Amino acid sequence: MSETNHQKILVVTPDRPHAGGTCWALPGVDHEWPRARTIEEALAALEEEVPAAVVVDAGQAEGSGWEMLRRVATAAVARGAPVLAVVSSGDSGAEERALSSGASDFVRSPFTDTVLRHRVARLVKAGEDRKSLEEIRARARTLETAIRERTATLERQIRFTGQIIDSLPVSLYVVDRDRTIVAWNRQREMGNQGLLREKALGRSIFEVFDLQRKEAIEAELGPVFERGDPLMIERDSRVGDELRHYRIHKLPMRLEPGEVTHVLTIGEDITEQRRMEKSMVVTEKMAAMGRLAAGVAHEINNPLATIVTCAEGLENRVRELPEGVEADAEFLEYLQIVRQEAYRAKRITEDLLDFSRVRPSQRRVQSFEKILDRTLLILKHHDGFKRIEVERHFEENLPQIAVEEDAIVQALVALIINALDAMAEGGRLVLGTSSRRDEVRCEIRDTGVGIPPSDLPQIFEPFFTTKAPGRGTGLGLAVCYGIIKSHRGRIEVESTSGQGSRFTVILPAAQAEEQEPEESQLCSQPSRSGS
Repeated sequence: MSETNHQKILVVTPDRPHAGGTCWALPGVDHEWPRARTIEEALAALEEEVPAAVVVDAGQAEGSGWEMLRRVATAAVARGAPVLAVVSSGDSGAEERALSSGASDFVRSPFTDTVLRHRVARLVKAGEDRKSLEEIRARARTLETAIRERTATLERQIRFTGQIIDSLPVSLYVVDRDRTIVAWNRQREMGNQGLLREKALGRSIFEVFDLQRKEAIEAELGPVFERGDPLMIERDSRVGDELRHYRIHKLPMRLEPGEVTHVLTIGEDITEQRRMEKSMVVTEKMAAMGRLAAGVAHEINNPLATIVTCAEGLENRVRELPEGVEADAEFLEYLQIVRQEAYRAKRITEDLLDFSRVRPSQRRVQSFEKILDRTLLILKHHDGFKRIEVERHFEENLPQIAVEEDAIVQALVALIINALDAMAEGGRLVLGTSSRRDEVRCEIRDTGVGIPPSDLPQIFEPFFTTKAPGRGTGLGLAVCYGIIKSHRGRIEVESTSGQGSRFTVILPAAQAEEQEPEESQLCSQPSRSGS
């Protein structure tokens, strides 16, 4: 019921004068005192409205007052109303029975109005306090539940955000203005300076990146913190024997409007992107050179044929001179040089045509190891093998490749001869095969003189050579590149001056639909047509 200045105090007493002579129709100074004479009236009154308190006269001589107290107290307490039991002063165990029957307090008769009002007021106040406490506890439970749910939601969001950051294919870390690392994703753990997150968080960036100069690190972070200008740099880093390229972004972060509070560093491995860009440049250049080479070769072949024919005709004329008449020795020498150089120029044009020729696409499924064995058999009498050691590291159960065997042998011969030429004073040639995902790799590594970094971007260009004049046309690697490219493959090269070079031929593994039935392979003769 609503609290007013006249709360109701339900009085439950039989229809008889009270033993103490106190009138139950007390004046409503502080409360209204409605009366119920039977248990049924009391229960009905409690159903209609919950009073501030219930006073039950339990001290009846017949003993029915205790039953009345028990039933009324049960109903009243269930509705949140406290119960005051009036007991007889002559009953020594009345207090205990009153409390055990459900009463909150008791008063002995006879009593005065003042005592009754005081006891009732204290009971009402205790009930109100208890209700207030229960309401506070209920609100606290509701608030606790809301906080628990909100905390669980935030934890899920934090875990979800953390998983997103850890799943990014970039390395990421964050430093605050004290240059302390406050975030470090899983990808950053696998970098060149990979470090577990637990060992990086909370440490100074200068301690973690101790291989870099403190001044260089600060030179990158300072402008971002002070001016809020994003920074993008590209950096090369060697991971084992492999050179990797990274693009690094340093971005300002502000937790609140104002100064930059953190710097977010994102590192992206762009090695494959760089390789693709270089490959595209080389491919476009090679395509243009191929078209040019084909045209030039055809145009040059005609005058060369005329020169060779004239030279051979002059030689025939010399042989037909009468006896006793000899041609000038210097003339004969010049004539021989003309013929030899014309034939050498003809070989160059043939190489040009081979470089630019679109090969047929007849290919067979082969083993890379078998192709390497054939290549070494062809080259076994090469003088270069007399001064070097050869190591073979072939992966077992290597996937097969669908290729034109003669063309791949030609490419491998060019690469191995280049390696032999680079080891004029001796060395070690390492041949290895491996597979990765759907690709088969063949590595040709030497311990020769290496290739200067400035020459690396040009080594596959036609006519580019570092060999002495007369020892190469500069078409070997260009032709090799064209062959591998026509097989949907690629060539990767790494070299260090004075330490050697590594060429890696990468070809796609043969797909199931490219495999020929075993009987067909046994009965067919291998095709030697160009690829």
